[in-house]
Amino acid sequence: MILEVKFQKNNRINNIYLNKIINLKIKEWKFNYKSQVNWLKENVLPNDLHVTLEYKKKLIGYTMLRERFLYKKNKSKNKIYLFDTHVISKAFRGKLIKGLSPSKVLMEKILIFILKKKRVSFLLCNKDLIKYYKLFGWSIINKKKIKIKNEKNLTIMYYGKLNANKNYKINI
Repeated sequence: MILEVKFQKNNRINNIYLNKIINLKIKEWKFNYKSQVNWLKENVLPNDLHVTLEYKKKLIGYTMLRERFLYKKNKSKNKIYLFDTHVISKAFRGKLIKGLSPSKVLMEKILIFILKKKRVSFLLCNKDLIKYYKLFGWSIINKKKIKIKNEKNLTIMYYGKLNANKNYKINI
């Protein structure tokens, strides 16, 4: 395939590939190498997934799926994915590769994976990205219905089957 999507558990990824991911993230966010490494050590668990997009064996896209629990008011819990760090290399944004949008390919593979696992996924995003995520079926959830660490007061969205009228809590 022209564009290849890979799902790798954190405890199975090698340091060389992890460095490629960090270098892609550095180009997108104003955090240096050391802070990226520290964030990964502090926030990523062994079963969390690194989802990568390659073109001609070159890393051009990345998303982190962090496996967490969604707690309901009745104390029951379900595994969910915290959709985190979705990025496409600036050189490939808005471009088509043999008629395929890299961003769309990466997102659709992830959403198929989430549905196959019968899970719900949540993300936090800036207002300027809401339209993008809605194109793929993500919905906004009322911030009063979910407790999640959200220091920047970002919009909370979800994908999958969820009763958006109930109250929930996610421990990041």
